[in-house]
Amino acid sequence: RCKDCLNRLAIAVMNQWPGVHLRVTEAWDEDGHHPPGSLHYEGRAVDITTDDRKTEKYGLLAQLAVEAGFDWVHYKSKYHIHCSVKADHSVAVEKGGCFPGWARVAVAGGQQKSLSSLVPGDRVMALSGTGQVVFSPVLLFLHRDQDSWSTFLSLETEDGHKLSVTPHHLVFLAPHCRLNSSEYQAQFASKAKAGDCVLVYTA
Repeated sequence: RCKDCLNRLAIAVMNQWPGVHLRVTEAWDEDGHHPPGSLHYEGRAVDITTDDRKTEKYGLLAQLAVEAGFDWVHYKSKYHIHCSVKADHSVAVEKGGCFPGWARVAVAGGQQKSLSSLVPGDRVMALSGTGQVVFSPVLLFLHRDQDSWSTFLSLETEDGHKLSVTPHHLVFLAPHCRLNSSEYQAQFASKAKAGDCVLVYTA
């Protein structure tokens, strides 16, 4: 699937920017340069740029990667886009994870906005590569469908936090509440059950 997605993306890049080609900077890792568990060791992840290395193209390149069929697209740094595919047997290949448009997100300045009202340039709360809470600008919407209907799960914690997501959206869960966030594992929201602890952030 990764190769098929790359082939589709390469064609999309040439159509979008005549004379420009897709550039793969990392794919299969045989030298142990990535952390344990990386999909680079399974041939299911690639890091990409355009061959002209013009970073202003990378936002649209990420959108093209989603349209080409990659399951996970991450604007990992200003130097490249990280893309990966899930295993062929994974249920998430057929069903992705989303938030409803009315879900609220924290933005810079201490305010909240609905996802449907966000525009490129808004700075939203995110986690940096080192796990620090930062405010990062919205570049574009990789998936936004205001005309579709979906089924959402609503998770509510004992201290009043609420989260509505599709069943196959990832949330961080642990069987017992821990202070160390590294002990929480990413799982489908549909796997959450009463008594589980979900990782949340409070200012």
